[in-house]
Amino acid sequence: MMVPKVSQEELGAALGVTFQQVQKYEKGKKPYERGGPRMIDAFLKLKTDKLRSAVADLAQALARAG
Repeated sequence: MMVPKVSQEELGAALGVTFQQVQKYEKGKKPYERGGPRMIDAFLKLKTDKLRSAVADLAQALARAG
């Protein structure tokens, strides 16, 4: 399976976070706990920009809801 090459900056922009936050997710550092690396891995496996956009929108809505 091919995984698209996405920079931390591009991923952060798609998720509405900074690339520094993406680094913390990847390292599993608090306050982001261990779910970050799983989220990034799943996000990168999505096959289309439309799906990635939908996931980013969902993540942003959930974050706003608290």
